[in-house]
Amino acid sequence: MEPWPFDNISPEDWAALPDEDKAMIEALTMAFIAEVNRQRTVDPYLRPGE
Repeated sequence: MEPWPFDNISPEDWAALPDEDKAMIEALTMAFIAEVNRQRTVDPYLRPGE
């Protein structure tokens, strides 16, 4: 098992969240990772709009 990834969120705090909140955090994290990956794959020599 991977180590706990968060320095400022305890596993107990996470476990106490309702499932709906956990689902929202998962969706937001997935969107953040997708955007970071998209930005990392953008050609740095292209100008915006090209």
